[in-house]
Amino acid sequence: EFAQSQSFIQTRAKFVAMLDAYRNRNWDAARAAISEARDSEPALAPVYDLYEDRIAAYEGDPPPAGWDGVFEARTKTG
Repeated sequence: EFAQSQSFIQTRAKFVAMLDAYRNRNWDAARAAISEARDSEPALAPVYDLYEDRIAAYEGDPPPAGWDGVFEARTKTG
């Protein structure tokens, strides 16, 4: 089964590490995890691009106290 494959397990671990750093506002660690994860699973590039954009936005306008990691769009796109 795919969910038990070594590839999936490694990709999941890297994503969880990125998400943990992101939720803890550790932007440098989140970026490092994204960089490492990109190398192992290029198909997820759009997801990693999205998180990099969000990190950049939060660096310019940090999330409020008590932030739970949920991104709130402040402008309408598309």
